[in-house]
Amino acid sequence: MAREYEISSIVSCFIRAIRARVVTVRHSGIVLAHYGRLDAIFDTCAKTIVDVLKEEGMLNSNGEVIVSVGSQAVREV
Repeated sequence: MAREYEISSIVSCFIRAIRARVVTVRHSGIVLAHYGRLDAIFDTCAKTIVDVLKEEGMLNSNGEVIVSVGSQAVREV
């Protein structure tokens, strides 16, 4: 239980950095690769990455990033 909380805490900080554009969304594939494998808190955090990717693809017309992150996530599985 304590380890799950620790992992969720670290991942949420990482995702907040991505959301704030401090860390590029290109590094988020590793988180998406583990969607559904950990607890519900982790999955909720991972959904935030999907929202950031949607913004990047639709608002910034940067579909290359979506393909890159998706490919990275599939390779990590």
